[in-house]
Amino acid sequence: MTARDVFVDDDEGENDTKRHRTDDANTAASTNHKDSHNNPVVPDPVTSASTTGTRTGSGDVVAVTATVTTTTNDELPSTKSEIMEVLCSIISDRYTREEALYTLVRLSKWAKTKNGNFLRLFHACNGVLIVLNFIKKTMNDGNCVGQVRMECIEKAAQVIRGVIHLDENKVNLEIATKIAASFVKCDGINTLINASEEYNGGEDVHELNALYFVWMALVNITAFETDVMTEDVINKDQAIALFDTGIDVISQLKSVDGDVASEILEFVFETFFNVVSNDYVTKKNFQDNDILSKCLEVVAKRMMRGETWTCRSENVIFGTILLFHTCCCKKLLDRSSDYEILLPLLVMVLKVYPSNDEIRNKAMVVIQYACEFVNDRKIIERSGAMEVLGALLASDNINEAGKRQVRFITRLITAP
Repeated sequence: MTARDVFVDDDEGENDTKRHRTDDANTAASTNHKDSHNNPVVPDPVTSASTTGTRTGSGDVVAVTATVTTTTNDELPSTKSEIMEVLCSIISDRYTREEALYTLVRLSKWAKTKNGNFLRLFHACNGVLIVLNFIKKTMNDGNCVGQVRMECIEKAAQVIRGVIHLDENKVNLEIATKIAASFVKCDGINTLINASEEYNGGEDVHELNALYFVWMALVNITAFETDVMTEDVINKDQAIALFDTGIDVISQLKSVDGDVASEILEFVFETFFNVVSNDYVTKKNFQDNDILSKCLEVVAKRMMRGETWTCRSENVIFGTILLFHTCCCKKLLDRSSDYEILLPLLVMVLKVYPSNDEIRNKAMVVIQYACEFVNDRKIIERSGAMEVLGALLASDNINEAGKRQVRFITRLITAP
């Protein structure tokens, strides 16, 4: 599980998992984004429908036995038959797409209550499988395009991130873990990866909103530790696919400004952090797939050109540095070449954010690792590290503890 300093869990569910935030991180998201998920267009409810079926011993839903009368009653369902009535509008062809969207909005609202009984009923009815199948059906439907297609993905992803959620008190840990395991077993990772790839780049509001909730859901699912999810854990191929897809998203968002785009970037880096922190990727997988270079390709080069994400760029940079710091701690970076390509970014970060204690501390620790693994100390000196360390020592904005860290690393670099 992720280890962060500040927990943010507001009523709107925008920041579900343990997430560190810099000072400006709680500013509002864009108006279009807010309007999309706080004031959804809800179609008229369904009048009635019926279908029959059975449930296998493994818990897989083959068909549904229910007589349905869907109403506008938003009270939490209290029995399996009641929640199955609601889920019918997602899986039955008797219902329109608009009616399915209405159901997803209701499910998302109920998930936000963190009601343990609702989550247990949702799991007992294979709710996560039903929602995942809805996403797959949407993406396979060539007639479902544009805004409606994106809204289907967005609303379904909202449900997933709501039912797979760990808060700081680990409320509903047992059932959330079961739902998470079911999600992975039902090919949920690849389904959300495919949903992420529906984003075509650019500033389309509906595509960005869908991407936002897809990556929020991925943050939540990757937050589960491997020793908690004793089976059906995220495998190494899925972990690498998450990195590749996330790197594509970072690249696509390079020219997109606004709070929504910046938060998506935060979610991507937090997902990366979770994958590394929870040991879903091995050093061999990480190095063989050249993950470090791919990340630096889309992040460091942009920063070295003086470009930034205009909104919340500090949080994005923190997420980047936290990822590399965690890679060091997990021993994924143990080659001189790893640190040689990292050093220019670290130096630039210390120049741009010298007074951000968390960014500075994490960057300094990575430089300390560089002193251990870089064979030629002159490489560190030529990176500009000594100049930026000198500037930090002379700064009035760095406390004495920070300056002791600077002096220690300076001695490491200059040691014979």
